[in-house]
Amino acid sequence: MWLGQGDTASNGTSELDLSGTSVVAYSGIADLAGGISFKNSATQVKLAFSQFDGLSRRDRVRYDTPTIAGFKGSTSFIQGDAWDAALRYSAEYEAIGTKITAAIAYAGGGQRFDFNQVNGSVSALHSSGLSLTFAAGTQDLDNRVSGDDPASYYIKGGYQFKPFSIGKTYLSADYATIDDLAAVGDEANSWGAFVVQKIDKIATELYFGYRNHELDRSGASNDDIRVVVAGLRVKF
Repeated sequence: MWLGQGDTASNGTSELDLSGTSVVAYSGIADLAGGISFKNSATQVKLAFSQFDGLSRRDRVRYDTPTIAGFKGSTSFIQGDAWDAALRYSAEYEAIGTKITAAIAYAGGGQRFDFNQVNGSVSALHSSGLSLTFAAGTQDLDNRVSGDDPASYYIKGGYQFKPFSIGKTYLSADYATIDDLAAVGDEANSWGAFVVQKIDKIATELYFGYRNHELDRSGASNDDIRVVVAGLRVKF
């Protein structure tokens, strides 16, 4: 049982990722260059892209069940009559050399939010170093009287190996599509390629990546937003 500010039950359920490159790329497309606007629409990246990842961190009462056969259930209640619930699963299958983690969640907006939401993700890592990640989510918006509800789909392929003695190298490429989020009829697409190099002795990850953002909107011709990112993270 948890009481106070912290993760709601659904937070993180769209972001499970075993690729080893989540320091620079994961289903949260809007976390990179989110404040940049498409030239001809003034719509920011963060308004066109979302992974619908639960209710974030809030003042809440949360309960987690014990883990049983790899499954764990969670639910939380938030001020304003909002609530959420999630089911998580994690396991290693030694016979096929595969690790799997998955989650699915529901969030009811109540008086505080204007939507009901379903989302989830699954990621698998094989002993060969190959990984595959998928995430999806959709919102039922109370204030949208016509048109389709927004939906998000994300897929990533990865490979991790150790060509250098300093630490593992992680490679990944991903693709995301989000429909009807900023406006009815919108189709936002993004793809990217990324590399992360670990340096074990100094607990550091060096990363480099490229991401392209597209926004298709009826009656508008939006230039793509292209982003190159590089940096390092030290964890201790």
